[in-house]
Amino acid sequence: MHSTVVTQNVLVLTVALGGYRLVFDKLIASHSRYAQRHGYQHALIDKAGKIHPHAAPWLKLSLAKEALLRNYDVVLVVDADCLIRQDTPAIATVWKQDKYVYGVKGFSGRLNSGFLVFKRCPEVLELLELTLDSCERPVDGQDWGENGHLIYFSHSYSELAYLPRCWNNNCDPSARDYVRHFCGGTAMARNVPISIWRRWLLLLLRRRIQRLARCEGLRSQISSRTLYCLARYPVFHQAQPART
Repeated sequence: MHSTVVTQNVLVLTVALGGYRLVFDKLIASHSRYAQRHGYQHALIDKAGKIHPHAAPWLKLSLAKEALLRNYDVVLVVDADCLIRQDTPAIATVWKQDKYVYGVKGFSGRLNSGFLVFKRCPEVLELLELTLDSCERPVDGQDWGENGHLIYFSHSYSELAYLPRCWNNNCDPSARDYVRHFCGGTAMARNVPISIWRRWLLLLLRRRIQRLARCEGLRSQISSRTLYCLARYPVFHQAQPART
């Protein structure tokens, strides 16, 4: 059993590359306000050098791992297309004994990676490393994205706790929620609160990704872009690597 985190050093992590910051700037602002309200750090990763779009979704897992290694107690990974409501409580209100990863089942009934919480412990670091190291091979019929791999490896992860859907609502526009996720391919996407020209830009970005060939050397690119971000963003400099 791991000791409960008492004094929390919490990072809210948002990755919005390749035009996604421009599309979802108003939603991303809600991430920053949430962090401010509860005394957390917020990292907006909007530049990672030259990166293949297929590597971009994986970057959030790699940076989450590095943040935990740098003595952040908790990392919240929030997709750019999520809106965090004004009344969303501190993340510590959801803690359960011996649970160190928190997520929500999406419209598919499986884990959705749009809102994830990682607490620092060796098992969480192992899960993240295992998932990242498997990024170049399909698992259980999943595609190139990180979500399918997380679903696959979390099946046997006893430290995972599922939160109520209000923490990542990507399927019910009429529901009350804390985190509303306007992810593509869902009914929520039609109601995303962005301007018409941003909707067109979002459509172009998604079509571009669909046309791209698979990224060669995906794991290597994730690692190199992670190092780029660690050097570029001061939020990773404020905590020193944990001693092993």
